[in-house]
Amino acid sequence: MKRLPLLCIIALFLTAVQATWGQTVELARWNFVNASGDWGQSPNDPDVSNANVTVTGLTRGSGVTTAATAAQHAWGGNGFNDGLATSDQNATTAVANGNFITFTVKANAGYSISLAQIAACNLRRSGTGPGATLWQYSLDGTAFTDIIQYNLALTTTSGNAIGATNLSTITALQNVPSTTTITFRVVLWGASADNGTWYFNAGPSNQSLIFNGTVTSTPLPLDLLSFKGKQINGINRLNWVTAREKYVS
Repeated sequence: MKRLPLLCIIALFLTAVQATWGQTVELARWNFVNASGDWGQSPNDPDVSNANVTVTGLTRGSGVTTAATAAQHAWGGNGFNDGLATSDQNATTAVANGNFITFTVKANAGYSISLAQIAACNLRRSGTGPGATLWQYSLDGTAFTDIIQYNLALTTTSGNAIGATNLSTITALQNVPSTTTITFRVVLWGASADNGTWYFNAGPSNQSLIFNGTVTSTPLPLDLLSFKGKQINGINRLNWVTAREKYVS
C-alpha cells in the first residue's frame, strides 16, 4: 500500500526534470472585425495572448502615417511613397524610411516557445498603396531574416486572402528561451502615392492575425543518469546521479 506514494514521488521528480511539451496553441490573436475605421492605436495590443507569453502590440514604423479616413474592419496606415518612383522602392528603402510594422513575442520566465505558423489572414491595399509585403524576424532586434513576401493585388474591401505561413521549419524560431525576444517586422513598399493605404483586414470571413506555436516549461538544468527510490522503515529514500548540474541564480 505504500508503493503508490513512492511511485507518485518518482513520477513528479521525472516530470520536473524533463521539459513539458504542449500542443500547438494560439500565442496571440488580433481581431479586426470590430475596428471602427479610425486607424486604430499604435501599439495595438493583441485581443488574446497566451498566459505564458508576452506579446507587444502592432506598432507603426516612423514612416507610416494615418492621414485622411481609414477603412473599417482593418488596421494599417499610409505614407509609404516618400516621393520615390515605384521602381526605386525596395525593402532597403522601406526600412530606411520607416515603412514597416513591428511587434515582439517573448516567453515568460520558466518557459520557452516554438513558433508553428502565421495562420491564414487577409491583407488589403488601395490602388496607390504598397503591393510588396515582406515578413521578417530578428532575435536581437537589429539583424532581420526574411520569412516570406506577398505581392498584393488591388481588390475591394474583400482584400487578399493569404494562406498560412509555416514557421516550424525555421530552426531559429524553435525552443526560444525566455531570455530572447523575437521581433517580427512587416516591410512595405511599392506605393505610387503617399495617400496609398495598406491594412491587416478582417475581409469577408472576419479573419484575424493569429500566431500559433507551443509553450514549453523549462527543464531543470541537469543531465540525469539514474534515479532510484525505495522505502526503508516506512520512509521514502530517493537516490539519483547526474552527469551535469548548472547552477543558476
